[in-house]
Amino acid sequence: MASKSARFPAVRGRPGAALLALLMVLGLGSAHPGPAAADPADPPRTYQNPVMDNVADAFSDPSIIRGKDGYWYAYATQTSMRRDNQGGPWESQHFMPITRSADLVSWTYVGDVFGPDNHPEWRDFASTYYWAPDIRYINGKYYLYYSVAGGDKNTIALATSDHPAGPWKDIGRPVLPYGTTVNQIDPSVFVDSDGQKYLYYGSFRDGGIQAVRLDEEGTAPVGDPVQVVGARRGEAAYVVKRDGWYYLFYSGLGCCARDKGAYPVFVGRAKNPMGPFKDAEGVGLADLHPGGTIVNAPNGNKWVATGHSANVVDKSGQDWILTNGFDRHESDPNWGGRPTMMDRLDWIDGWPTVRAGAWTSEDRQTAPTGTWDAGSTFEDGLVHFDIPGHGSWTTGSDPDSGRYARSRSRAAVPQLLLPRRPRTAM
Repeated sequence: MASKSARFPAVRGRPGAALLALLMVLGLGSAHPGPAAADPADPPRTYQNPVMDNVADAFSDPSIIRGKDGYWYAYATQTSMRRDNQGGPWESQHFMPITRSADLVSWTYVGDVFGPDNHPEWRDFASTYYWAPDIRYINGKYYLYYSVAGGDKNTIALATSDHPAGPWKDIGRPVLPYGTTVNQIDPSVFVDSDGQKYLYYGSFRDGGIQAVRLDEEGTAPVGDPVQVVGARRGEAAYVVKRDGWYYLFYSGLGCCARDKGAYPVFVGRAKNPMGPFKDAEGVGLADLHPGGTIVNAPNGNKWVATGHSANVVDKSGQDWILTNGFDRHESDPNWGGRPTMMDRLDWIDGWPTVRAGAWTSEDRQTAPTGTWDAGSTFEDGLVHFDIPGHGSWTTGSDPDSGRYARSRSRAAVPQLLLPRRPRTAM
């Protein structure tokens, strides 16, 4: 398999018709829509893929978190970000760029994780690639797990900060020791409700994807790793917990074969964060002929290879999924930058699927709920929402996305989410 440096030339069964129609209707709006799109010609409260295109032509392997300051922050693999920066000097690259948004639609660039003055001193800066960051809030700090790569010494590292925009300080050593049978890239950390931390890592090359427990500080493995996705079958693991199940998302079939429409997102689930994970048909992800239920895949529009996913929850409790992808109509054969896509993530009969099975969008979509209309802040507006007798609402919280409000009554949702129509004369 080609190395990731070659992969980044810039730096380097669907639901029934009735249910599908209902879910499409539910996705048309949100109870408290976000702000208008930046372009006045666009319909308000909408967005269009790729997101962040005002600041980045390339923003691959995205990871996202809602900071304690109320903004969402996204992080990406080392990149040129802009086409006109492609092939520029090493110093002009962005070593894991950071963007920020108040509404998940309008984004600004706020800096890079590393530069010549704060890079990991245990690696040579000029010969190392910094890939696939994974952002978490752990032990009162922001933890950014990432891949360091170069030669045959790929491994997982960690930097920490008091603020999601940095400054970042590497812990001074790798999280995992060199020399395992798995290609140590694409880290993802999951913190369970009991505080136990788990690290998932690996790729198509060699050993597939493994999981290992981490110590209380989240800086070193505890015990032996377990195979969770079969060898040469996938990479970019991402784990969430929902209704007592642990869901392992991963991307398969090659990351960058844009002409072949590869890199769909698959999922399996288990009752234990170490697996074994099985798909909707009961086939194990680590079986000889591994399973995987499709979450997202090419659908015939221009976006292909839309994988390497990360999830986020908006302020209405709606799940969204970020991926990176290629424009299959790209005219420049040398441009390998992958922009970020964002789409609604629906859950049907206990399984996730993007846009109720329609997958990555090309046309304009209703924006996530990023702002609150009824109070001075969204948090103020949540007061009394979950008190019995005060309507059919409840509040919830996601560790990486903050608090949100969600309707208790499914029957109330269509009335709340349908867009308002102007009155007409009878």
